[in-house]
Amino acid sequence: MVVKTLKIPESLAARIQRQARATKRTVSAVMRDALERGLGEDAGIDMAEALKGVMGSASGPGDLSTNKAYFANYGRTRSR
Repeated sequence: MVVKTLKIPESLAARIQRQARATKRTVSAVMRDALERGLGEDAGIDMAEALKGVMGSASGPGDLSTNKAYFANYGRTRSR
């Protein structure tokens, strides 16, 4: 997990603390759940879903990004 520091008003800290005690969970768990609910499902983009309509419409080798042979002379200057 990543540790982040967050400044919140004392009243909000008290509400979080009360919720943690009432549900017998840690303050961190209560805050994580609240952030997840607040961000909802729209927080990220599923690129595979977003590009579904255009995937496979281009021509070219299927291993272009992984086959190093395609990049053997890439970036070298031409002889003039």
